[in-house]
Amino acid sequence: MNRPTTPRGPVPSGPRTVISRDTWTHDGRRGYGLAVLVAVIGAMAAGLWAVTGYMDQVQRPDRFVRTEVPGVMDVAITQPGSHVVYVEGAGPAQLGAADLTVISPQGATIAARPYSADLRYDVPGASGQLGTAVAIFDADRTGTYEVSTQALSADRTTRLAVGDDLAPAAIRTVTVPSAVGVLVVLAGFGLALATWIHDERRNHS
Repeated sequence: MNRPTTPRGPVPSGPRTVISRDTWTHDGRRGYGLAVLVAVIGAMAAGLWAVTGYMDQVQRPDRFVRTEVPGVMDVAITQPGSHVVYVEGAGPAQLGAADLTVISPQGATIAARPYSADLRYDVPGASGQLGTAVAIFDADRTGTYEVSTQALSADRTTRLAVGDDLAPAAIRTVTVPSAVGVLVVLAGFGLALATWIHDERRNHS
């Protein structure tokens, strides 16, 4: 017995979009290339940032105020806060906080306390000279402070220097660019992973 058939309409003849495997491969390569580019450029930028910060740290002691030992110096402080006294010389620092006198712009004596960390730097323009943080004092206002010492040193090249605390900036110089570099590399890895997942889904669709 013949069953009635339902007439079918004409098959649409419009254009169909066909994504070939070559297109998938091209998109994948472009995604992987972008991931590598992000990682490489990010790592280079972070490295350049670290080098620039390091060079700035090396040059910062150039701006310190200095005097011979024994000696007196006037330090113009434009930003209140903690300021460090360094001893520069060819040998180990022989002076400490107890050997220093700090006078505020109002003529009051400010206590200098020992610097707790081991902070040293190469003295710019003086081969073999080492700067060591020995004391720190707090300036509660701007103005000219007098820093002096009457102590004697066996090394005639010994000098006092006053400046900012180099430790916080030195830590930022290392940690911040390193963290940014790691994040950028991870972003590149994530982009590559997303590209791989996208390609796998297309291949199995």
